[in-house]
Amino acid sequence: MAERGRLPHRFGQRERAACAARFSCGLYDPETIFANTHRSCFTPEMDNTEREARYNGWQKAARQALTH
Repeated sequence: MAERGRLPHRFGQRERAACAARFSCGLYDPETIFANTHRSCFTPEMDNTEREARYNGWQKAARQALTH
C-alpha cells in the first residue's frame, strides 16, 4: 500500500482506476505526485537511409531466425 499522497511504482488496472478516482476526489495532488517526474521527448537523429538499411537487416535476421 502506498503512503498517502504517493503512488506505487508499479500498479495494475484496478490501482490505476483507484488513483484516477483519488485524483478526481482531490485525495491526491497531481502537482505533488508528478513533481519529481522527469519527462523527456525522443528525437530521432538517424537519417532515413541508415534507418531503412538497419530495419531491412533486422527483418532479414528475423526471417532467418524464424525459418531455421
